[in-house]
Amino acid sequence: ILLIEISANSIYTISTQTWKGNAVKYTMHDSDMEYITEKYKDDGNNFHRMELLTPSYNAGLRYGYNGIGYYSSTMSANAYNFFENIGMEIYAKRVSSKYVSSNILNSIFGIKYLVDIDGTYDNSLFIKEIEILDEATVYENPYSLPLAFVVDQSVLDVDMSNEYALDLQDEILKHMLGDESSKNYTNESDFADAIYKLRENSLQITSFSETDITGTVTNNKDGILYTSIPNDGGWSIFVDGKETEVLTVFDYLCGIRLSEG
Repeated sequence: ILLIEISANSIYTISTQTWKGNAVKYTMHDSDMEYITEKYKDDGNNFHRMELLTPSYNAGLRYGYNGIGYYSSTMSANAYNFFENIGMEIYAKRVSSKYVSSNILNSIFGIKYLVDIDGTYDNSLFIKEIEILDEATVYENPYSLPLAFVVDQSVLDVDMSNEYALDLQDEILKHMLGDESSKNYTNESDFADAIYKLRENSLQITSFSETDITGTVTNNKDGILYTSIPNDGGWSIFVDGKETEVLTVFDYLCGIRLSEG
Protein backbone atom coordinates (compact mmCIF):
# COMPACT_ATOMS: atom_id res chain seq x y z
CA ILE A 1 0.00 0.00 0.00
CA LEU A 2 2.86 2.34 0.88
CA LEU A 3 4.61 1.69 -2.46
CA ILE A 4 1.36 2.35 -4.36
CA GLU A 5 0.89 5.65 -2.48
CA ILE A 6 4.49 6.76 -3.13
CA SER A 7 4.24 5.86 -6.82
CA ALA A 8 0.89 7.62 -7.28
CA ASN A 9 2.16 10.69 -5.43
CA SER A 10 5.34 10.80 -7.53
CA ILE A 11 3.41 10.55 -10.81
CA TYR A 12 1.01 13.28 -9.71
CA THR A 13 3.80 15.58 -8.55
CA ILE A 14 5.95 15.17 -11.67
CA SER A 15 3.01 15.65 -14.04
CA THR A 16 1.34 18.62 -12.34
CA GLN A 17 3.78 20.44 -10.04
CA THR A 18 7.20 20.58 -11.71
CA TRP A 19 6.44 23.97 -13.32
CA LYS A 20 6.94 25.41 -9.82
CA GLY A 21 10.60 24.46 -10.02
CA ASN A 22 11.14 26.31 -13.29
CA ALA A 23 14.29 28.36 -12.63
CA VAL A 24 13.72 30.61 -15.66
CA LYS A 25 10.25 31.57 -14.43
CA TYR A 26 11.55 32.53 -10.99
CA THR A 27 14.65 34.41 -12.09
CA MET A 28 13.54 36.18 -15.29
CA HIS A 29 12.95 39.49 -13.46
CA ASP A 30 15.95 39.33 -11.14
CA SER A 31 18.31 41.48 -13.20
CA ASP A 32 15.79 44.27 -13.75
CA MET A 33 14.59 44.18 -10.14
CA GLU A 34 18.12 44.40 -8.74
CA TYR A 35 18.74 47.43 -10.95
CA ILE A 36 15.42 49.05 -9.95
CA THR A 37 15.93 48.43 -6.24
CA GLU A 38 19.36 50.05 -6.33
CA LYS A 39 18.38 53.01 -8.52
CA TYR A 40 15.15 53.92 -6.73
CA LYS A 41 16.07 53.18 -3.11
CA ASP A 42 15.49 55.91 -0.52
CA ASP A 43 18.40 58.16 0.43
CA GLY A 44 18.27 57.36 4.16
CA ASN A 45 16.16 60.38 5.12
CA ASN A 46 13.14 60.57 2.83
CA PHE A 47 11.79 57.08 3.53
CA HIS A 48 9.53 55.58 0.88
CA ARG A 49 8.22 52.20 -0.17
CA MET A 50 8.05 50.30 -3.45
CA GLU A 51 5.77 47.47 -4.60
CA LEU A 52 4.93 45.25 -7.55
CA LEU A 53 1.68 45.92 -9.40
CA THR A 54 1.15 42.16 -9.44
CA PRO A 55 0.26 41.04 -5.88
CA SER A 56 3.19 39.06 -4.49
CA TYR A 57 4.47 37.55 -1.24
CA ASN A 58 7.65 39.00 0.27
CA ALA A 59 8.97 40.52 -2.97
CA GLY A 60 10.45 43.32 -0.87
CA LEU A 61 12.45 40.80 1.15
CA ARG A 62 13.53 39.00 -2.01
CA TYR A 63 14.74 42.06 -3.89
CA GLY A 64 15.72 44.27 -0.95
CA TYR A 65 13.18 47.11 -1.09
CA ASN A 66 10.69 48.42 1.50
CA GLY A 67 7.45 46.64 0.61
CA ILE A 68 4.08 45.65 2.06
CA GLY A 69 3.34 42.09 0.84
CA TYR A 70 4.01 39.67 3.67
CA TYR A 71 4.19 35.90 4.18
CA SER A 72 5.02 34.60 7.63
CA SER A 73 3.72 31.90 9.93
CA THR A 74 4.21 34.36 12.80
CA MET A 75 1.88 37.06 11.43
CA SER A 76 -0.09 38.64 14.27
CA ALA A 77 -3.88 38.59 14.35
CA ASN A 78 -3.91 42.41 14.22
CA ALA A 79 -1.77 42.42 11.08
CA TYR A 80 -3.89 39.78 9.38
CA ASN A 81 -7.19 41.48 10.24
CA PHE A 82 -5.92 44.88 9.13
CA PHE A 83 -4.64 43.67 5.76
CA GLU A 84 -7.75 41.61 5.09
CA ASN A 85 -10.08 44.51 5.96
CA ILE A 86 -8.35 47.00 3.65
CA GLY A 87 -8.45 44.62 0.68
CA MET A 88 -5.22 42.65 0.53
CA GLU A 89 -5.23 39.18 -1.03
CA ILE A 90 -5.06 36.53 1.69
CA TYR A 91 -3.66 33.01 1.18
CA ALA A 92 -4.14 31.47 4.62
CA LYS A 93 -5.47 32.73 7.94
CA ARG A 94 -2.84 34.67 9.88
CA VAL A 95 -0.09 33.60 7.50
CA SER A 96 0.04 35.81 4.45
CA SER A 97 -1.10 38.85 2.53
CA LYS A 98 -0.37 40.14 -0.96
CA TYR A 99 -0.38 43.90 -1.48
CA VAL A 100 -3.17 45.01 -3.83
CA SER A 101 -2.60 48.53 -5.15
CA SER A 102 -5.15 51.32 -5.01
CA ASN A 103 -4.64 55.05 -5.34
CA ILE A 104 -5.50 55.57 -1.67
CA LEU A 105 -3.36 52.77 -0.22
CA ASN A 106 -0.39 53.67 -2.42
CA SER A 107 -0.52 57.18 -0.97
CA ILE A 108 -1.08 56.52 2.73
CA PHE A 109 1.54 53.73 2.77
CA GLY A 110 4.13 55.99 1.12
CA ILE A 111 4.57 53.82 -1.97
CA LYS A 112 6.54 56.04 -4.33
CA TYR A 113 7.38 53.49 -7.04
CA LEU A 114 5.39 50.61 -8.53
CA VAL A 115 6.85 48.00 -10.86
CA ASP A 116 4.89 46.21 -13.58
CA ILE A 117 6.35 42.82 -14.52
CA ASP A 118 3.44 41.29 -16.41
CA GLY A 119 1.27 43.99 -17.95
CA THR A 120 -1.04 44.73 -15.01
CA TYR A 121 -0.91 48.54 -15.28
CA ASP A 122 -4.14 50.22 -14.15
CA ASN A 123 -4.77 53.87 -15.07
CA SER A 124 -7.05 54.33 -12.03
CA LEU A 125 -3.92 54.39 -9.87
CA PHE A 126 -2.82 57.83 -11.21
CA ILE A 127 0.81 56.71 -11.59
CA LYS A 128 3.32 57.90 -14.21
CA GLU A 129 5.57 55.70 -16.34
CA ILE A 130 9.24 56.68 -15.85
CA GLU A 131 11.38 53.78 -17.14
CA ILE A 132 10.94 50.73 -19.38
CA LEU A 133 13.32 47.78 -18.99
CA ASP A 134 13.54 44.35 -20.61
CA GLU A 135 11.24 42.57 -18.15
CA ALA A 136 9.75 45.42 -16.11
CA THR A 137 8.29 48.92 -16.29
CA VAL A 138 8.73 51.41 -13.46
CA TYR A 139 5.99 53.85 -12.48
CA GLU A 140 6.21 56.76 -10.06
CA ASN A 141 3.36 57.67 -7.72
CA PRO A 142 3.16 61.50 -7.60
CA TYR A 143 0.75 61.25 -4.66
CA SER A 144 2.98 59.27 -2.33
CA LEU A 145 2.77 60.58 1.25
CA PRO A 146 5.61 60.57 3.80
CA LEU A 147 6.05 58.04 6.58
CA ALA A 148 4.07 60.25 9.00
CA PHE A 149 1.71 63.21 8.70
CA VAL A 150 -0.91 64.92 10.87
CA VAL A 151 -4.53 63.88 10.32
CA ASP A 152 -7.88 64.65 11.90
CA GLN A 153 -8.52 63.13 15.34
CA SER A 154 -11.55 61.26 13.99
CA VAL A 155 -9.21 58.56 12.59
CA LEU A 156 -9.46 57.00 16.05
CA ASP A 157 -13.17 56.39 15.43
CA VAL A 158 -12.99 54.48 12.12
CA ASP A 159 -14.88 51.19 12.17
CA MET A 160 -12.51 48.72 10.50
CA SER A 161 -15.18 46.03 10.14
CA ASN A 162 -16.61 47.53 6.92
CA GLU A 163 -17.19 44.54 4.65
CA TYR A 164 -16.33 46.34 1.42
CA ALA A 165 -12.63 47.24 1.29
CA LEU A 166 -12.87 50.09 -1.23
CA ASP A 167 -15.55 51.79 0.87
CA LEU A 168 -13.31 51.39 3.91
CA GLN A 169 -10.37 52.94 2.06
CA ASP A 170 -12.55 55.93 1.15
CA GLU A 171 -13.68 56.20 4.76
CA ILE A 172 -10.08 56.11 6.01
CA LEU A 173 -9.08 58.98 3.70
CA LYS A 174 -12.12 61.07 4.64
CA HIS A 175 -11.43 60.63 8.35
CA MET A 176 -7.80 61.64 7.78
CA LEU A 177 -9.05 64.85 6.18
CA GLY A 178 -11.93 65.41 8.61
CA ASP A 179 -14.14 65.43 5.50
CA GLU A 180 -17.78 64.42 5.94
CA SER A 181 -18.79 65.00 2.32
CA SER A 182 -19.89 62.29 -0.11
CA LYS A 183 -16.88 63.01 -2.31
CA ASN A 184 -15.49 60.05 -4.23
CA TYR A 185 -11.72 59.91 -4.76
CA THR A 186 -11.79 58.10 -8.12
CA ASN A 187 -11.49 61.55 -9.71
CA GLU A 188 -7.80 62.49 -9.95
CA SER A 189 -8.36 66.20 -9.37
CA ASP A 190 -10.31 65.60 -6.12
CA PHE A 191 -7.79 62.99 -5.05
CA ALA A 192 -4.83 65.30 -5.71
CA ASP A 193 -6.43 68.06 -3.63
CA ALA A 194 -6.87 65.63 -0.74
CA ILE A 195 -3.26 64.45 -0.85
CA TYR A 196 -1.85 67.97 -1.07
CA LYS A 197 -3.87 68.88 2.04
CA LEU A 198 -2.43 65.94 3.98
CA ARG A 199 1.11 66.88 2.92
CA GLU A 200 0.81 70.30 4.57
CA ASN A 201 1.59 68.88 8.02
CA SER A 202 4.13 66.17 7.19
CA LEU A 203 6.91 64.84 9.38
CA GLN A 204 10.26 66.09 8.07
CA ILE A 205 12.62 63.20 8.81
CA THR A 206 16.08 64.24 10.01
CA SER A 207 17.43 60.73 10.65
CA PHE A 208 16.16 57.25 9.97
CA SER A 209 17.16 53.67 10.75
CA GLU A 210 15.26 50.42 11.23
CA THR A 211 14.96 51.10 14.97
CA ASP A 212 15.00 54.90 15.31
CA ILE A 213 13.20 57.72 13.48
CA THR A 214 13.69 61.40 14.29
CA GLY A 215 11.99 64.37 12.69
CA THR A 216 10.04 67.59 13.10
CA VAL A 217 6.47 68.50 12.32
CA THR A 218 4.45 71.71 12.63
CA ASN A 219 0.67 71.35 12.58
CA ASN A 220 -1.96 74.05 12.35
CA LYS A 221 -4.40 72.40 14.78
CA ASP A 222 -4.63 69.60 17.34
CA GLY A 223 -4.50 66.25 15.59
CA ILE A 224 -3.04 62.76 15.32
CA LEU A 225 0.34 62.10 13.76
CA TYR A 226 -0.53 59.07 11.63
CA THR A 227 2.33 56.73 10.76
CA SER A 228 2.34 53.74 8.43
CA ILE A 229 4.36 51.83 11.03
CA PRO A 230 2.75 48.73 12.61
CA ASN A 231 2.02 49.01 16.32
CA ASP A 232 3.22 45.51 17.17
CA GLY A 233 4.93 46.69 20.33
CA GLY A 234 8.47 47.83 21.05
CA TRP A 235 8.15 51.49 20.00
CA SER A 236 8.68 54.40 22.38
CA ILE A 237 7.63 57.87 21.23
CA PHE A 238 8.98 61.21 22.45
CA VAL A 239 7.40 64.57 21.61
CA ASP A 240 9.48 67.65 22.45
CA GLY A 241 11.70 65.36 24.52
CA LYS A 242 8.88 63.90 26.62
CA GLU A 243 7.68 60.30 26.26
CA THR A 244 4.07 60.09 25.14
CA GLU A 245 1.45 57.40 24.60
CA VAL A 246 1.59 55.25 21.46
CA LEU A 247 -1.90 55.23 19.98
CA THR A 248 -3.26 52.55 17.66
CA VAL A 249 -4.80 53.92 14.47
CA PHE A 250 -7.06 51.74 12.29
CA ASP A 251 -6.58 48.90 14.81
CA TYR A 252 -2.96 48.38 13.71
CA LEU A 253 -0.74 51.41 12.99
CA CYS A 254 1.16 53.74 15.33
CA GLY A 255 -0.29 57.17 16.00
CA ILE A 256 0.71 60.09 18.20
CA ARG A 257 -1.57 62.73 19.70
CA LEU A 258 -0.19 66.21 18.98
CA SER A 259 -1.33 69.67 20.04
CA GLU A 260 -1.26 72.61 17.67
CA GLY A 261 2.21 73.98 16.97
